[in-house]
Amino acid sequence: MPDPTPMTLPQMRRQQKRQLKQIESYSKGGSGKINRERLNKAVQGYLNSRTVRALAIAKAEGVEDNEMASRANALRAKLDAAQDWKSALANCRKHVRWHYEPKSYLGVRQVCSLPTHLKAWHMITKRLLEATHSPGKHIADWSGRGRDRQIKHITEILTCQSLSVVVADVSSAFGSVQPAALHQFLDLPDELIRGALDARTFTFSQNVKKSRDEVFLKYPCYRLPSSGIPPQGLLQGSPASNAIFGVLLNDLAHQLPESLGCFVYCDNIVVVTENEHRAQSVSNALAEYFIRHPAGPFSIKSEIKCLSNSGFEHLGYAFRWSYDRPWVGMSEKNYDRFFSSLEHPSSVGPNGMDYLEACFSACTHEAVWSYARTAIDNDPACW
Repeated sequence: MPDPTPMTLPQMRRQQKRQLKQIESYSKGGSGKINRERLNKAVQGYLNSRTVRALAIAKAEGVEDNEMASRANALRAKLDAAQDWKSALANCRKHVRWHYEPKSYLGVRQVCSLPTHLKAWHMITKRLLEATHSPGKHIADWSGRGRDRQIKHITEILTCQSLSVVVADVSSAFGSVQPAALHQFLDLPDELIRGALDARTFTFSQNVKKSRDEVFLKYPCYRLPSSGIPPQGLLQGSPASNAIFGVLLNDLAHQLPESLGCFVYCDNIVVVTENEHRAQSVSNALAEYFIRHPAGPFSIKSEIKCLSNSGFEHLGYAFRWSYDRPWVGMSEKNYDRFFSSLEHPSSVGPNGMDYLEACFSACTHEAVWSYARTAIDNDPACW
């Protein structure tokens, strides 16, 4: 079979976008037989596309945009057009290296380094998942729904200081997911779920040196688990895991008592309520929801915070009430990073107000002005 005609990067991306738009359209078209047949055909076409697979492999390799077209065209020519996606996935290397990585505060998590082609399949799966599922408004960390967008939505509903907020996170969220439940929740081909997402079909080995180097650098006295049990459930480090977990929690907002707003960002949850009594009801309902979840059970840690007192933190931001309005700035840890960058600028990454602008665009004006004053006090020449 002749090599495919070379394409520019915009042409390849437009082709992929058209395929995903078609899949999205059929996904919203109902469960009728004809529509399902069209959807299945569109999904098969997407998964079999050499262009889609070549773009994903090149991205998984870390190829820069200015070299993407050349590398993707080379991959398109190399990929066997006669081999369908099921055979390609079955022949994909599935030995995963993993290591312990320190968490932001205390403890460690297992992070996986997927082999290139398996990582590419996870990228393909994520895009397909976003085309075939329509998550509720409470779900973020989804295409077009970033962290700062969610922060701004939370800020909008903080209308008075008497509000109480439930702040929760799911413990060992990814590792607690039962792989068999993925077939129940994900509207994806079974072969794709089994071959690309089910960790039970992979082999694992720990990168002991990387575990020690990364953990001991932050926690010199921390004792790593001796068992070295390989990762389970969803893989930390997979491009698809956050989106999958969002799908698992799609019904959460409808399972809770009435509130002013429920917000989910992967395993981080914030529910804004009118008072502490309502917040306690929400906290109890959250615990019951997660322990009974069909993909779990999951355990959660939750706290009830009063906006007028110490406020609360979420996704690196701090929320509190100041005078007659909400104040949203950096969390304590990120403020320390900001202040340290003023006194000891780093040669890697932004410093001072550049750091604020690059990483925390959802801060309120009052918070930005207070940080600007700190920067000026530290170095008047920076203004």
